[in-house]
Amino acid sequence: VATITVKEGKGGSLWTYVKLDVKKFLKNDSNQRKITIVYFGGCVQTSCIQSADDPQFKINEHVLVFLNHSPAPGLGDFFSLIGLYQGKITIQGNSHLQSLISEIERFLP
Repeated sequence: VATITVKEGKGGSLWTYVKLDVKKFLKNDSNQRKITIVYFGGCVQTSCIQSADDPQFKINEHVLVFLNHSPAPGLGDFFSLIGLYQGKITIQGNSHLQSLISEIERFLP
């Protein structure tokens, strides 16, 4: 996780933008090395909009994410998490990472 930014939208809504440095795409052969995940909610100063389903990211965290590509006309090229917090797995060490990736790749078309 490279950066986390919360922006205020129309009507006071809050949106979180998480920029990731990509090491590998498992399903998509994209050559993108930086992507942005966007989801509803976040905190700005004293205003917070959050739910129990919101994912939690930390700067410099290593993650495996399951994403939908969600380009927004006029807003840019974004991704959204599949299943909200369920679409994010925090990677702690590499001891089982390759076996996890191998298991996931078995189910990909």
